[in-house]
Amino acid sequence: MWIKGLHVDGFGIFHDAPLRPMPPGLTVFLGSNEAGKSTTLDFFRAMFFGFPRKNAIGRKQREPRAGGRHGGRLFLTDGEREIALERRPGAHGGTISLLDAVGTPLPDTELPRLLGSITEAFFCNVYAFGLDE
Repeated sequence: MWIKGLHVDGFGIFHDAPLRPMPPGLTVFLGSNEAGKSTTLDFFRAMFFGFPRKNAIGRKQREPRAGGRHGGRLFLTDGEREIALERRPGAHGGTISLLDAVGTPLPDTELPRLLGSITEAFFCNVYAFGLDE
């Protein structure tokens, strides 16, 4: 799976923030303090693995501070097709919507297929890590 882009509707300091296209390969987010690097990391985690509970240790909800509907979209490809993953807060990590390139809904079981055997802990410690990992 390759992350081709994202669109943050409302998450922490970000509102209506697109980042597309993202090139294949290693992507490093670099910025000064308070630029939004940790917020972006938490956005990826929320999109893939669900929004944390309000009392969760180590993960933050990142309620929108600049407006917008909490959540957003990731644009993914599995090499054969493009998939849009949208997630909004709610019970059990939030509501998820997967759409193919023409807008046809895909089953929720498609996300585990895209992630393969990658768990949240593995993702957080190998692919997308911050100072705490």
